[in-house]
Amino acid sequence: MTRTHTNHGFADAAQSDQRNTAIDSLRVAMMSVVMLGHPLLPYTTVPRRFKDPETLPAADVLAVFLYGFAMPAFFVTAGFAASALYARRGSAAFWKNRGLRIALPLVVGYLLLTPLTRAAYEFAQTAALSGSLASAWQLVTEARWLRWGKVYHLWFLASLILFSGGAVIVQSLVDAQANRLAVVATRVKRSLFRAPGLIGLTLCVAAFMIPSYSSGTGQGTDGWMQLAVFGFFLIGWTLFHWRDLLPKLTARWWLGPAVALAVMPLCGWATRERLLAEAVTDVRLGLIAGGTNAILAVAMTLGLLGIFQRFFATRGALGQYVSDASYWIYLIHFPVVIAAGGIMAVFDLPAVVKYLATIALSLPVILGSYEVLVRRSPMGKVLGAPPRKAAS
Repeated sequence: MTRTHTNHGFADAAQSDQRNTAIDSLRVAMMSVVMLGHPLLPYTTVPRRFKDPETLPAADVLAVFLYGFAMPAFFVTAGFAASALYARRGSAAFWKNRGLRIALPLVVGYLLLTPLTRAAYEFAQTAALSGSLASAWQLVTEARWLRWGKVYHLWFLASLILFSGGAVIVQSLVDAQANRLAVVATRVKRSLFRAPGLIGLTLCVAAFMIPSYSSGTGQGTDGWMQLAVFGFFLIGWTLFHWRDLLPKLTARWWLGPAVALAVMPLCGWATRERLLAEAVTDVRLGLIAGGTNAILAVAMTLGLLGIFQRFFATRGALGQYVSDASYWIYLIHFPVVIAAGGIMAVFDLPAVVKYLATIALSLPVILGSYEVLVRRSPMGKVLGAPPRKAAS
């Protein structure tokens, strides 16, 4: 566990070299939620680039719920870890780490994974429309997918770089005015996890989410949504310095999920309506979808922080393995689960069975690639994976 210090600003004189296991476990859990959510999307009833012939309305509800909090909670953990790194090692080492751990995987991932993801989409689309794996494979062999454009799921790496820079700027500005802001910071800290602070925090998030849902569907790459998740990154950055507040979240860990579930019916309806009419600007639906998604994101994120602080402050060997592999798993999973979904598209099976089969097909490939390509190569050092121990 990280040592706790009371501090009214961002600067923290005494730093711990230990990682907060609960925060790190939450990061891994949210990356896993997104990874397990991607193969669910072909079975939703809303428009998608790759749609399976079998759809399930329940998949819409589950997808809205999972994606409503997964990335906000992830960016809180990312901000917490980045703040710890910056405080511990200083600016030069911080940016060296960002370059090696984020910028380099972004560049290499874009060059390699972007065309592979496009190929997986073409394979899956053709398989779903034709019902033939042979036809789908024939299209892949034509290599028309060998081009670059969207970054797909790698957008979060570009965001992490931008958010890191933004957080450093904010910290520098706050540190420069530390004396003037001390009273304000103290008041914010005292009220952060009380009703006024929670209401204010939710309204701030809603101020960015509402425009995103009014003009679109609240995609993570939308400019307004980027500002919203940057806010969650700053929350995590600040929580590292105010980590003595974290135990306060454990007492009522159940409250966040309860609020999220209460708002979910309205949130699910409004979000689905926006997904069905993406090109239409709708301020009324945007207000409902953006507002309820803000409540869902804040409530679940704070609830999960409490849950993981209380129940997942330690982990065993399996948990450590998953943590070590999580970065690679997230980077590589997207084209794999799309291709596996394409394979399942040709079978006449219920959507639930196809979804589970997609995961069953994908996991051996993903974990096998981690063992072969990462743990046995210099790539493991970049991605934070421990080297395999030589047999004695």
